[in-house]
Amino acid sequence: MSTDEGAIGTVPEPVAGSSGAVTALEGLQIRDDLFKSVKYFITGTLAPKVSKLLEDGGATVSKFMDFSTHVVCGASGYDENEISQAAELYEVPSVTEAWVLASVRLGRLASTKAYFPLKSALFSNLTFAATQLDNRDLKRLFAAVTFHGGTFRNVFDSRTTHLISGSTKGPVYAKAVSLAGSSLALVTPDWAIESLRNNALLPTDIYHPRLVITPRIFKQATGQRPATPVQKPEPEKPLASIIGFDFEENIAKTEVPTSGGNGKKEDEPPANEPPKATIVQQTVQQQQQQIVPGGPRLVRPAGPQQAQQILQPNMNRPPLNQALQQQQIQLQNQQQQMQQIQNQQQQIQAQTIQIQNQQLQNQNQQQQQSMQIIQQQQQQQQQQQFQKHSSYLSNSVNLVG
Repeated sequence: MSTDEGAIGTVPEPVAGSSGAVTALEGLQIRDDLFKSVKYFITGTLAPKVSKLLEDGGATVSKFMDFSTHVVCGASGYDENEISQAAELYEVPSVTEAWVLASVRLGRLASTKAYFPLKSALFSNLTFAATQLDNRDLKRLFAAVTFHGGTFRNVFDSRTTHLISGSTKGPVYAKAVSLAGSSLALVTPDWAIESLRNNALLPTDIYHPRLVITPRIFKQATGQRPATPVQKPEPEKPLASIIGFDFEENIAKTEVPTSGGNGKKEDEPPANEPPKATIVQQTVQQQQQQIVPGGPRLVRPAGPQQAQQILQPNMNRPPLNQALQQQQIQLQNQQQQMQQIQNQQQQIQAQTIQIQNQQLQNQNQQQQQSMQIIQQQQQQQQQQQFQKHSSYLSNSVNLVG
């Protein structure tokens, strides 16, 4: 399988249990007290650079396993029996050289579970590469795979067993598709997550990237916006709909005499005379005329019929008290209906309880009857056995006599 690095994500590459972690030690700076609390026991051959990092970080070498806090395994030659002994007898965690590198990069002691040297994790002996993933998802996937024993590499080559792709684009995906029939598995990130959730390696066929359905997003053409409907202004409500009766039609037609009689009726305005003012305007005019110098003027008050027309509301509108009474009646009807429903529910519950009690009584009676039958049968059996035994004894006595 040829190498294709066109769209491979860049992630840290500490490979647990291999010499690949040691090659990435150049240029790392370590705190003097990073490994101050570490007393490590060595099994196998430890790389000199790893030993130098542990020494610079304040770690102490221990020749006895029971006085150590960590068992550091070299890249080769470590003893599996010593690892098992450390875990079972002394409860001391065993780690690979990659744990030292990860702790230096983090600036604190890394978790030991992800760097256990024995290949017993879910993704042990598997090598992963990724493409078409954003940086945040790539880091999370890298952490999950390496924590559970897998190896995550920045290149896609013959050592890759699983290529994780977020889409069906890019040269890396095309190269992987051209290698169909090989041992390479082409999956989506969901395969790794679901395998961890089920604690088992799931089939890879149903997690192929070509099965992912990508939603289509339709963009609106530039410069075109949906037309917003123009809202028509609401017509002004007539005064009659607000106050309850027509105020303009029932105005009092009063006049203030300012000159002698002209032979016309007071209720009939001349043809060329402008429309008369409303009651409010007339009242203001009357007050102004009373203040004008020249003596008081006579003002004819409104007749009884006109005053009654002004004060009388629209008869078509129901009074407020009647509407309130109707609402109260409706509420009372609703309350009565709810009370009836509650009573029916209580009756149903009481009947249900009665039926259950009756069933329990019947069951108890049946059990008692069955017990009586069993007791009678046992008594009969005992009597039969006693009779047999008595007859046997009598026969034995006869034989002896």
